[in-house]
Amino acid sequence: MRNKLLYIIFLVGIFSQAILTSCNDKDGIIDNSVIISTRSISFPASGSYPVSIYVTSDGPWRCETPEWLAVTPPSGNAGRTEAFVEATENYTDGIMNQPREYTLKFTTQDIFGSYEVSVSQAGDKFRGIEPIGIADLKDLEDNDAVYLKDMIVYTVTANNLVVTDGLKFVYIKNASAFVGDKVDILGSKFEEDAQPYVDASKLTVTGSDQLPNFEIEDITQSADSFELNDLRLVKATGIYNGSLVKLDGQSNNLQIIDFAEDIKLDEFKGHIVEVSGICTAKASPVIKLIAAEIKDLGLNETIYFNEDFEWFHPWVAAYQKDGKNVSDNVGDKLYSGGYNPQAQTVKNSDGKSVWDILLSKGFEFASTKEAQAKKCLCLGVNYLKMGLTTYTVSMKLPKMPAVGDGVNNVRIQFDWTPVGIEGLKWDYPEIVVIVENDGKETQYPVPSPDLTDGESEYKWFRVDFELDETITKDTRITIRNVDQDFPQTREEKGKRRYFIDNIKLYKPKDE
Repeated sequence: MRNKLLYIIFLVGIFSQAILTSCNDKDGIIDNSVIISTRSISFPASGSYPVSIYVTSDGPWRCETPEWLAVTPPSGNAGRTEAFVEATENYTDGIMNQPREYTLKFTTQDIFGSYEVSVSQAGDKFRGIEPIGIADLKDLEDNDAVYLKDMIVYTVTANNLVVTDGLKFVYIKNASAFVGDKVDILGSKFEEDAQPYVDASKLTVTGSDQLPNFEIEDITQSADSFELNDLRLVKATGIYNGSLVKLDGQSNNLQIIDFAEDIKLDEFKGHIVEVSGICTAKASPVIKLIAAEIKDLGLNETIYFNEDFEWFHPWVAAYQKDGKNVSDNVGDKLYSGGYNPQAQTVKNSDGKSVWDILLSKGFEFASTKEAQAKKCLCLGVNYLKMGLTTYTVSMKLPKMPAVGDGVNNVRIQFDWTPVGIEGLKWDYPEIVVIVENDGKETQYPVPSPDLTDGESEYKWFRVDFELDETITKDTRITIRNVDQDFPQTREEKGKRRYFIDNIKLYKPKDE
């Protein structure tokens, strides 16, 4: 028993010694640790001032510095020591040098413990920089200084540019100039979608030049297969849906990331367009493009009826009465003295009046009686004036054989505006669209423009809404004043006249 007890005491002793040895080893590492009170320090280019830091160490420490930096004291012992970091001025002969950076490393004697402090000093990153070509940008790191000389501005967007050196293109952000300007650019290189771009710090216009004649590649049918290594000039035709230009038969579609400042992108929604510009990236399912030009090839739609009244322009333009021509009231901003003849009095060379031709096209007009309808339908330059003083007139559109036995989701669109008279005093008509199917009528109110006497300006107001029912070849559609104002006689108060143009019934196609 006694020997067994001695053996246990012996094992406990060995275990205790192992623990003490382990603690001593760990204490030795802690003795060599060092901690600084900050991780980074920034200095201005001029007027350097010392920055106080605290070095806390369990043993001797030291710090080495370059010529332009000083740490005082440069070394110390265990405990907490206040030290000062100071930088010399970053100027040579009164001219600011490039920015400077250095990492101070505080270490212990056996280098087991260390602590790094990043130090930076402001400067002119473009001091002594040499110009480079666009092809050289890929060799630079992010935020490297860039000097591009004798570039030609190819495209101008709201806040950015695309410039060329005659061989390649590069996207310049935060700069402004005009197309054809020759420019020098100082900036910083960055990358986006694996392509370099320059964030401009300074742009100088040095002259102007002709745009290089680049070959433009049509990728309408090759958007999936064409290769992109650098920015390149391309074009494609598709349907713009408000976010993408959809290309038929391709899985890749165009995403317009920026566009020339004269492009009103929202106006192309739902249209077939030809877009040309600078392709910046290709990553399925999108191809990114800076649009330089967009050609409108028309709405992506099926049209069942369309009337713009342009056909009576030659007769209206030549018509005179008492030395007065027919007025373009809206276009000429005429509020008084506008002459709008009756449709029955303006005739072509065959002696047929506009009224007769409209009836032959299938239009029908009504008022208190047929004779009054003839008087109430008047003409502007390529549009109709509906109403005469205190009489109103309705217009029933021709039948639409193209609709066939029935189409849903048909939309009606037209431009209209109330008549304004001397002193900017407006008529305040309310009008409706009436759809008649098999003797049943459905009325759709038309929003009235918000006009103020003496303040509002003559302009067209676009109406465009869906008819929530099936339209067939026998459907009849009427545009007229609301029930309480139609028909209106001279005995009733109020004028309800308006102009109307560009009437269309259509159905948007699938995008």
